[in-house]
Amino acid sequence: MTDTEENQRLQKINAGLNGRSVIFIGMPGAGKSTIARKLAGKLGLPFYDSDKEIEEAAQISVTRIFELYGEPHFREFEKKIILKLLSEKTGVFATGGGAYMNEEIRDAMRHAGVTVWLKVKPETLHERTARKDHRPLLNTGNPRAALEKLFAERNPVYAQSDLVALNDETSLDKACENLILTLEEYLSGE
Repeated sequence: MTDTEENQRLQKINAGLNGRSVIFIGMPGAGKSTIARKLAGKLGLPFYDSDKEIEEAAQISVTRIFELYGEPHFREFEKKIILKLLSEKTGVFATGGGAYMNEEIRDAMRHAGVTVWLKVKPETLHERTARKDHRPLLNTGNPRAALEKLFAERNPVYAQSDLVALNDETSLDKACENLILTLEEYLSGE
């Protein structure tokens, strides 16, 4: 594919979005931030990471918010930040794994754009998250069991998204290309 053809594809996606955002949801370790950032660059749209926005607003890390105030406080703060972002900004968003579980956030996402569930097998998620300690819900005595429990609870809700994109064992470029194809088909009504 030539650069001109690629640019035409991306312009067509932007036109199809018609001012709406692309919003990534999925489990911790699914690759939401990485793929969303790359897609935003390709589409020439701003990139927003809800966890980074939360940390900026709170002036402490997400992990620290969980430690100091607990998950219920974090979820309320997360809701406030995400609803504000979605009402004021347009672009490509990566959201925390639990954000889509909140019905008010889900409704706001539906109105603001196209939701994309980055779906990943539990084994792959475990490999990607095993050596990282910045995921508060997985910082337990048995992170694999915690991950599997979240996976079982969240997948039926994630399935309400507009699109599903698999992101298991593919390169970043291939994952982004697959996502562009999925967006093209969705926005053209195929």
